[in-house]
Amino acid sequence: MQAQSKEQYLQAFVKIWTDYNMYAKLLDKMFDYLNRYFLKNQSMKSLGQTALTKFNELFYERIKVELREVILD
Repeated sequence: MQAQSKEQYLQAFVKIWTDYNMYAKLLDKMFDYLNRYFLKNQSMKSLGQTALTKFNELFYERIKVELREVILD
């Protein structure tokens, strides 16, 4: 990979991660509100934690080797 494309790859990853993280936090706050006011069972797993797990499973696992190589270069 060329230096410019490596930098673009990293910038794209950071943008995806930032956007995903922001949406996950917003959804976590919304569901936390709904849980507190509308549900009696508070034993549910946090949506934020679930979102981070899904990000890892669906996105990061597919690109982690390439991402590591780009970062180390």
